[in-house]
Amino acid sequence: MAELPKELREAVRQMVAHLAPEQRARLSADLDVADVELGNDVGSIFEFRLPCYRALHRSGQMPLPVEGKVRDADGEMLDVVLYIDPNGHLFELELLRWAEGYVIGPDWGTFIV
Repeated sequence: MAELPKELREAVRQMVAHLAPEQRARLSADLDVADVELGNDVGSIFEFRLPCYRALHRSGQMPLPVEGKVRDADGEMLDVVLYIDPNGHLFELELLRWAEGYVIGPDWGTFIV
């Protein structure tokens, strides 16, 4: 488990800003205390860890109605999907690469919602 990188935290904050006030408040509070763990070997899934809270099973995750985009290191566009658990807490962020190959390394400076 590691501290959530500043660039990733800002990307999530930008996505959350587009949500309804109640959901925005809850997820912003989660984001303020969240750590992160890689969810796979290719660096495309980031799992959020919240102190004193254990996320529910993966099968209940739900994508938020707002998505982002970021360029990968080779210039290919990645879709950024943010998920919550059934209790409405931050669950994970997934990078979807539609071009051939795995995620190389997102350039968070190119992130847009």
